[in-house]
Amino acid sequence: MSFVLAPRDEIKTRVKFDIPLDMGKKEKAHIDVTWKRLTVTEKTDWIEKLKDGGIKDDEILEEIILNIQGCQSPEGGAVGYSTDLLEQLLDIDYVRKALSNEMVGMIYSKELVEAAKTKNS
Repeated sequence: MSFVLAPRDEIKTRVKFDIPLDMGKKEKAHIDVTWKRLTVTEKTDWIEKLKDGGIKDDEILEEIILNIQGCQSPEGGAVGYSTDLLEQLLDIDYVRKALSNEMVGMIYSKELVEAAKTKNS
């Protein structure tokens, strides 16, 4: 198959996390996130800003998340994506961690992140 030089503007991932329940139990959940696909130049810029402390995870997530699917209201209805939804999700520690981990994996490459985790274990 030939390589077609046509950039993809977005990429979708499934972000998984555990919802803590009573008595130390956990429930597995996920949301489907559409991200802005980053160029190498954009990744380098984000990395430099993160290193300098000139930007926070929240700001990057607001910039590169295009859509989130899989959230429901307590009544069971689908909740559409909005900046308000993202703010609510980022205020839930286990969802925030999962989104931040996915973002870091996209910026630094998942292989590099896994290698660093293994080295520091």
